[in-house]
Amino acid sequence: MGKFKLHLLLLVLFIQFESVAQTENFRFQQLLKNAPTASTAFAIKNESVVLDRLLTCNEVKVKQITKNWIYVQATPQWIGEAQKSGFITQFYYEFAPPVALNDSSAVTHFVRDVQIGAGGLQTPFTGKDVIIGYVDQGLDYNHPDLLDANGDTRVLYYWDHTLPIDAVRTPQPYGYGQLWYKSDIDNGICTSNEESTGHGTTVTGVGSSDGSATGREKGMAPDSKIIFVETNFNLPNWTLTIADACDFIFKKADSLGLPAVINLSLGSYLGSHDGDDPASELMEQ
Repeated sequence: MGKFKLHLLLLVLFIQFESVAQTENFRFQQLLKNAPTASTAFAIKNESVVLDRLLTCNEVKVKQITKNWIYVQATPQWIGEAQKSGFITQFYYEFAPPVALNDSSAVTHFVRDVQIGAGGLQTPFTGKDVIIGYVDQGLDYNHPDLLDANGDTRVLYYWDHTLPIDAVRTPQPYGYGQLWYKSDIDNGICTSNEESTGHGTTVTGVGSSDGSATGREKGMAPDSKIIFVETNFNLPNWTLTIADACDFIFKKADSLGLPAVINLSLGSYLGSHDGDDPASELMEQ
């Protein structure tokens, strides 16, 4: 077979694969089998006819809209049936499972000089009146490095994606997990915490520790306020839940009139990594 014919055949096979990749995605099929009626974050290709239909569909909650995608909460069963029937033409379901990531160093990045206002800076920068949002695997908010001078938590909000839907605590329009407030933590009501790896507390310490525990391990922004989102690696379309977390953090910061920055020391080794996937598009918006 000539090179031209071979390339043409490969192109046709690729196009055919792309057209069926979502419904035949192994992980999506596993989701259909194991949790067909679970409320799940999906991205559906943004087309005017599709959007009009979705807005009048009682089985789907439209959360966000960008140029190319419509972000919804729907069941895997509904998504599968909607594509088969032609109700929707394309939806996004990621192939790769998530993993935890962490890589940083205050010393090699001259952070201490920044904190004392050295090196030609006009003022010290310690994170005062700034919110840092962390999306990770849980947080020990009782750690001495994360408390203020009165012994109260510096965590303003803690959204736990691992908890079941609750009529009172599940934040909207996201529709999953439960939200704890600073007062819940200070009053000992919050039941969420870091329960396994220590990754979330370590990462938050790198960013926001004030060094109270030992007097040495001070983070990048020791005076910063904290919003924490405990991710759930078991949620389908996981990166879309990370986009929800970023949306939540920035909106809370806006409501408080404070600037915010978000740390995401997690991700996937597969996927596009080109910034054009649905989660990236939503976070950029």
